[in-house]
Amino acid sequence: MFCRENFIGNRRVVNLLNKNLERGNISQAYLFEGPKHIGKTTLAIDLAVNLLEEDFETIYKNPDFISISPDPESGQIEADMIRGLQKDLSLFPFKSKYKIALIEEAQLMNSTAANALLKTLEEPGRTSLIILVSSDASNILETIRSRCQIVSFVAVGRKTLSDGIKLLGIDSKEKDEAVSFIETPGALINLFGNVEELSMHIEGGDKIKKILNGNHFDRLDVASLTGILDKKEMMNILDLWILVSRQKLRALMQDSRDGSGIKEIARLKNIIENIITVKEDIFGKNVNIKLAIDSLCLKF
Repeated sequence: MFCRENFIGNRRVVNLLNKNLERGNISQAYLFEGPKHIGKTTLAIDLAVNLLEEDFETIYKNPDFISISPDPESGQIEADMIRGLQKDLSLFPFKSKYKIALIEEAQLMNSTAANALLKTLEEPGRTSLIILVSSDASNILETIRSRCQIVSFVAVGRKTLSDGIKLLGIDSKEKDEAVSFIETPGALINLFGNVEELSMHIEGGDKIKKILNGNHFDRLDVASLTGILDKKEMMNILDLWILVSRQKLRALMQDSRDGSGIKEIARLKNIIENIITVKEDIFGKNVNIKLAIDSLCLKF
């Protein structure tokens, strides 16, 4: 039986899949949609593990389980991948009741691949099950969506995230600091697996808070320390700054329903736009990172 007692957040999804399994009410196609690192792929694999009566650790060795993801070079799911999947699904299961296909980041199917998959969904095999996983399901054809049971994952609250991480054996001062700026269980678990990256993220979170709440000299100090990072490190830090700024903006908007705080809301929105612009410049243009960060911090 599907269980996942240690799954953090989205218990509604876990309960839904449990009931589906208990009643034998399995759809021939699912679409797991929601934020990145929220647990979509984990539960998709869990569903396959239960239906194929396989172990989580060995599921990828089971010939009745097919998994495809975007090509690392093109960044897309190509038509040939879907055609290969169709061929596999057309065969009878080797050792199980089902043939199960997992398509990760399904929104990255190119148009030819999407149309090929649509044909499979229109005429599903009796023994086949397709699970699409997507962090941006709005970019999946509506004709595909309409043929899937939609399973929506939502963001996890801080208390649920903190309590869940503690149950997994992660309980430290760093846990509380990390939870303050990481919004998904997968991202937080991955972060605690890399001490150096964890330290960098906590430091980065402290810096953006200093920028948002500090004075002109605080911002210059942060700029001088941050601008020496390399391109990859800087992109990660800017993503973190966007996240923390958006968290503060959401909290402020909830507390300002009476119309107060309008200026600060406008300031935060402008800050987020500026960070996104600098991130795009650093990624797509040959800009001087230090000068770009100096200029950004002064705009706060």
